[in-house]
Amino acid sequence: MPDSPYGYTDHGGTPHCNNCGFPMGACSCESGNKTRESGNKICFPASAEVLTPNGTRLIAELVAGNDVYAFGQDGRIGVQSIIRRKDYPKTNILSIHADNGAPVRVTASHSILTEKGWKRVGNLKPGDVFFEYYDGTLAPRVVRHFTREATPETVHNLIVSNCYTFVVRGCIAHSFTYFRSPRMFLSRVVQASAKLVSAQSQPTQATT
Repeated sequence: MPDSPYGYTDHGGTPHCNNCGFPMGACSCESGNKTRESGNKICFPASAEVLTPNGTRLIAELVAGNDVYAFGQDGRIGVQSIIRRKDYPKTNILSIHADNGAPVRVTASHSILTEKGWKRVGNLKPGDVFFEYYDGTLAPRVVRHFTREATPETVHNLIVSNCYTFVVRGCIAHSFTYFRSPRMFLSRVVQASAKLVSAQSQPTQATT
């Protein structure tokens, strides 16, 4: 589809701002801005609560090696370890207002689990359904509207082993949005190589 005069149009026909990546109804940028840099950060603000085996923790407090709940390819929630946390400078935050629960605060480029698979937040529209993990089950939430927050915030993302997903209060997030499959494959190769190097470096016990 052709781009709108003030931004680009996704495959669902929803126009987005080129400057911040938000749907036009949630954007207050000047129409002359044509870069999409601030819309490409795939993150949550520091206050986002991530579900772990030890309760919820702020995403900004988590580090490599910590365990979190993740959504597996089999559709089940299990425990995985964080490979690394990625931190980014202040950027714009979009709030998703749904039919139940508190708004989900996230950047427009982050992918979350919906009834149609993983979708960028900026590609959602009112009436779309996404999922949160609530009381041991996947609970659907219906998008009502969006708001663009006025004050940019420092944002963070988690790269999680095996599933590359993590459970945030209010939604289920993917570690990757762009080039998801090759990046997951590359990450698995790197992890396997690191384990092999670690195993080879372990001293062997002499046999008698």
